[in-house]
Amino acid sequence: MLHLKYEHVMNLSKWSRSLYFYLWFCLLAIFLGELVVFCIKYFAIGFPASEPPVRSYIMNYIITPSIINVLIMSAASLLIEYFIRRELLYMQAIILLTATLSVCFNVVYVHYVISSIYFVFCIPIMISLFYIDMKPLIFSTLASLASYLSFCFIILPHRSGRVLADQGYMEIVVIMIVLMVLFFLASIVLACLSDLANRIIATNIQVKQDSLTKLLNHASFYDQLDDLIKIYKEKETGFSLIIWDIDGFKQINDQFGHIIGDRVLLCFVTSLKSCLNEYETAFRYGGEEFAILTHKNATSAELLTRKIRSVFEKQGKYFDLPIHLTASAGICEFDSKVFFGKHEFFAAADKALYKAKRTPGKNTHFVWRPDMDI
Repeated sequence: MLHLKYEHVMNLSKWSRSLYFYLWFCLLAIFLGELVVFCIKYFAIGFPASEPPVRSYIMNYIITPSIINVLIMSAASLLIEYFIRRELLYMQAIILLTATLSVCFNVVYVHYVISSIYFVFCIPIMISLFYIDMKPLIFSTLASLASYLSFCFIILPHRSGRVLADQGYMEIVVIMIVLMVLFFLASIVLACLSDLANRIIATNIQVKQDSLTKLLNHASFYDQLDDLIKIYKEKETGFSLIIWDIDGFKQINDQFGHIIGDRVLLCFVTSLKSCLNEYETAFRYGGEEFAILTHKNATSAELLTRKIRSVFEKQGKYFDLPIHLTASAGICEFDSKVFFGKHEFFAAADKALYKAKRTPGKNTHFVWRPDMDI
């Protein structure tokens, strides 16, 4: 499945909705414009003899094109909402650009005698810029070129009055050049937008990231916890929290110095990363305390905890540290019937960690229970 470059850091679904609402507004503007032109012809300058009868004019230039445009946008709206729910952002872009191109094609089909009308094929190219990705830009450019050429060589020769609107080879070449120039200009704009987005993302990462371990920090932990609780309430997607504390870390700093202490922290981070999958996130909560948010239930989270503890004990040998490394953990699975918010949930996991830290020898973990005695 194809993906958009910035779909994980931008609310592209919001922009898809904004764009197709804007297209609905454009359809209304087209409809009102047709009415204005008709009123000017009928009431101000007189209806030209070269035009079809009034009833046919209204049907051919106002009612039929408007119905077609409404059907196109209605279908696009339904499909975009469907792909928003499925979180298929690339398909949202394709549907929106295809709908835009279809409306442009319909406008050209109706008003083909106006030589400048063919420049509406530039609109899908400009709309593709909203997605800050070359794939929608390439798609819209190729689709616009194909639509224009197919109209000129397949549809236009069979239309009545084509002599008045015949797109000669020079006109075809000019419009093709315009579309290609627009493509290259759009590519430059995309490169600038992409560079700006990367800089913003890099700055945002620096703000949310712990400088030593490169894990997400305390503030990021609560942001993601808020998101998981919201998803839990909407979709009942369960998750668990594991809080970690490196045993005897203060004594390690006091006895061996902060350089060794930093190496111990990095050793633990390496152990965490080696055990987590792409749906699990680790955070440096503060000092020697770490946290993991996982979609596993408490039983599976306990198995993950055992694995991390085992790996951490072994990692100390590879880091050539002069001490035996262990860590303790507290585990808690979220339940909206038990916890009213993130702070109560964190406090429960912290209570389980505190019990593990008070166990003789530490180097253990506990799963929170309502009757837990510390």
